[in-house]
Amino acid sequence: MFLLREHDVRDERMHRFVSLAHAVFNAGLGESWQNNAVEARHFTSIAD
Repeated sequence: MFLLREHDVRDERMHRFVSLAHAVFNAGLGESWQNNAVEARHFTSIAD
């Protein structure tokens, strides 16, 4: 099992913000919107 903790997302507002940051990063890499839309984003808090 590989587990990577990227962000401490504790609420919906932060989830939207972090998702936007990932979308902008992907756009900078030239990723298609289709690839961005299906990217797994299981953001949770560190406590979880």
